[in-house]
Amino acid sequence: MLELLIGQSLNPSLLIIIGLVLMVGEVTIVGTFVLFWLALAAILIGALSFVLTITWQWQLVWITVLGSLFTWLLNPYLKKRRHTQEESAFSPSQAAEMGRLHQNKDGSWSVFYKGTYWLVASGFDPEQKQSGDAIQVYGVEGTKVVLTPPQND
Repeated sequence: MLELLIGQSLNPSLLIIIGLVLMVGEVTIVGTFVLFWLALAAILIGALSFVLTITWQWQLVWITVLGSLFTWLLNPYLKKRRHTQEESAFSPSQAAEMGRLHQNKDGSWSVFYKGTYWLVASGFDPEQKQSGDAIQVYGVEGTKVVLTPPQND
């Protein structure tokens, strides 16, 4: 049976297994890369524990410190890079694509486009429009869709 403690430290194999489980959880469930960095820290401390004797308290402290440091240093780069890829993936591939207009309970408007509801960017005039109408989408800006054609200067 897998021993949880070896002397005063957590079993290095257990730390590596926990790290791998966290990575799988990150990929399949969360998708924010926070668990990924914590998992990487657990794997690194587990591997280091094969060589050095580190008490379980220090193992947990180092996992927390490294996971936080990795998240702080590396995650913003990945979020920015992933965000631009996602935005280009949702941008219309043609001059304009169609979405379905939807009026929310609070009276605001959203558009069902490419499988999700998007907020409407400024410049949209809902006059003569009803919920369920097809509408042209000209672009995506963050979490909003652009419903007005681009102005050629």
